Amino acid sequence: MSISSRPRTTILVFSLFACLLAHCGGDASNPPADTAPRTLCELVGNAPCDDGVMTSGTETGNPPSLQLKKLYLLASPLGVAVVGEPGAIDPPNASVRVTNLSTGASAEGTARNDGSLDLVVAGSLDDAYEITVSSERGATTVPLGANASNSAGALGSLSCQTLENTLSARIADSFSSVATACTSDFECDVVGWDVGCYFQCGQSFVTAADAAAAQTRAVQATAGLCGELAGRCVREGPADCPPPPSAPPACIGGTCTGLDIQRLSCDGVASRAGTRRNDAVARAASTECQVDTDCVALETSISCVADCGSSYPVPAGAVETLQRELTRIEQQICQNFTDRSCPGPFALPCDPSEPGASRVPICFNNRCDFATLLP
Repeated sequence: MSISSRPRTTILVFSLFACLLAHCGGDASNPPADTAPRTLCELVGNAPCDDGVMTSGTETGNPPSLQLKKLYLLASPLGVAVVGEPGAIDPPNASVRVTNLSTGASAEGTARNDGSLDLVVAGSLDDAYEITVSSERGATTVPLGANASNSAGALGSLSCQTLENTLSARIADSFSSVATACTSDFECDVVGWDVGCYFQCGQSFVTAADAAAAQTRAVQATAGLCGELAGRCVREGPADCPPPPSAPPACIGGTCTGLDIQRLSCDGVASRAGTRRNDAVARAASTECQVDTDCVALETSISCVADCGSSYPVPAGAVETLQRELTRIEQQICQNFTDRSCPGPFALPCDPSEPGASRVPICFNNRCDFATLLP
């Protein structure tokens, strides 16, 4: 997949400004000639620092600390991300909260074992933020100034491992916002996370209508990261992911999720498959027709449900979608019926059709139907 045409992720980097002499020692009236950025004192106000390490906070003693020179702000389709290189947060596994002071929105998470961080909060790079790190040692709160410099090459400042961590977080964030509201199983689907340059395992249950869009959003959200990774990082190939659990997508409680099909009896599996098949056929048949030639007879039998012949009149334009859904039912539900060696399905006592009679699809009142032709 080419990513050269995708929009690159914008980054806002905490500039490493020299400590204001009034706060870090020296005479403020005689600043040194070298004013190149070095620490973040100027951005965070009066809090003292030492080589970019924020050591003061809302508690006395030995509170958590932040390596400001290892923290970055990244614009994301989901808001603004605070990304920390390994060692940015001490102690590791500390609780972290980022607050958008302009809107009141906030997000909470936990630093990784190596002290790195990736946390997204709703907002834009024009908003003001603060970050609070908490542990049993107390808490440290640092304001994040929106006047940090915006460097076009800032992704190049991140290590390959941080780029990988950020990629994983962007993928998870992208799929966390997918649409999941539903009224029937037919509306639900499952999408894998193996999009763009992301090679790890994962999947999300989504509404079928949002499945393709969700993957597109994930590719767009990670285009800049993928470009940087491809340009300078040695990466492992696609992961050998284990088969996904036997949990076909289903609408449960109005939300698309995975159905624990192993808990269903054989009759329950067949019933679920039949209901989903009937719902798919009904939705296809609801499409309007104009003339008889708009309609076709489609065989809709599935292997785990007995019926008396399930040829239905449906609009030709709905055939592809309906056949795709029938294939999904076979793979996701009926295959379980077969794997468990469930008995049946058993033949039904069907009424014999009249000798010589035939049924042809017609368009009647803008809906496809069958007309019976007698000899």
